[in-house]
Amino acid sequence: MKKIVSFLVLSTLTTAAYADSNLRISNESDASSGCDLAVVGAQARAPFDEFFSAFRAAVASNKPAAIVPLISFPLRINGKRRAIFVQNASAFSRQYHAIFTKKVRDAVLNQTAGTLFCNSQGVMYGDGEVWVTLNSASDAERYSVAAINVK
Repeated sequence: MKKIVSFLVLSTLTTAAYADSNLRISNESDASSGCDLAVVGAQARAPFDEFFSAFRAAVASNKPAAIVPLISFPLRINGKRRAIFVQNASAFSRQYHAIFTKKVRDAVLNQTAGTLFCNSQGVMYGDGEVWVTLNSASDAERYSVAAINVK
């Protein structure tokens, strides 16, 4: 009986450790660095990997219509003096070049998965230029851009 209980405990601990390691995005050279998606409430890594690739491609295209599906509206824009909220896709498209400045675009395009930072508020690109959050209102995990800092 003790052997069975020990096996079950060990199996549970091993499974939990394996699940956690699958949620960590880190540098290949330093597995302790990077972002642990469990902190943002993720259950799986694949949805973030898909978002990361799609977001990079959308920003590289420099087309607002490509980025819109990856945004959570209202989108918070933090400026030098105050924050504004972009309410919808058409407002975003009109203000695209003021929002996705060269600095913001470079932060996204130069970001590597292994150097992402995350905390309970979300995943940070660059030095805080872009914040992405996990939206799990349905059964599927979905990431979206929640805030952009253009200071």
